Amino acid sequence: MGVIASRPPCHISLLFVDKQFHRKGLAKAMFNEVLSYYLPFTECTEVTVNSSPYAVEAYHRMGFADTAAEQEVNGIRFVPMKCLLN
Repeated sequence: MGVIASRPPCHISLLFVDKQFHRKGLAKAMFNEVLSYYLPFTECTEVTVNSSPYAVEAYHRMGFADTAAEQEVNGIRFVPMKCLLN
């Protein structure tokens, strides 16, 4: 169905959801689970991610904003993004 990985202090390393489960809230639920793990132990005020161009709109729906234009490093295209936490 889906997988999420993160690294301290507050960065989403990867987030994938099987196509048949897109737009059903699974990514948001996994993201919220990661937040519930980090927040008690850190003073994170934002979460960052380097989104694939394909996933940018999904991250926008989860509250992320672009922090720079699309980039390519070592042949990997991504859009740097962050989500401010309350």
